[in-house]
Amino acid sequence: MKDREQAVIPVGDEDVSKLLGADIVAFQFAEGGAMGSPGGVYIVTIDRKIYYTCYLEPSAYTGFSKPMSWKNLSRIFPPLDDFHCGLAGYGVQVPEGWHYEYLGMGNHLLVRADWKERFDAAQKKLKEELPDSILYNRWLPAILSIL
Repeated sequence: MKDREQAVIPVGDEDVSKLLGADIVAFQFAEGGAMGSPGGVYIVTIDRKIYYTCYLEPSAYTGFSKPMSWKNLSRIFPPLDDFHCGLAGYGVQVPEGWHYEYLGMGNHLLVRADWKERFDAAQKKLKEELPDSILYNRWLPAILSIL
């Protein structure tokens, strides 16, 4: 996979107008206390663009300087208003038209439902190639491989 060579585009509140109407295929976010990138958000579009932001204020804790408010994230990704992550992936409310995967340790992934089968096949293939990998590390390469 060449996903590691794929450029990640940092975005913040000042970039919202550029992202309105984007054809989003996957939306991954981390809760404020999650392992990995607390408050981090990845947005993957049909044209293989990967955007990254953080809904927490810039700090040494987040390690990111271009925040985007939850309100603006909801403007870019309206299904977010109908999503509730529950506790550790239990009690989840998933918006219509989206498939949910709990990535562990406070990390959540929504994949557009019409891409679910292709996503499942791609991440399963990666799991076979890298049996010790976890979905948290496979989801992005899997999505990019099917776009």
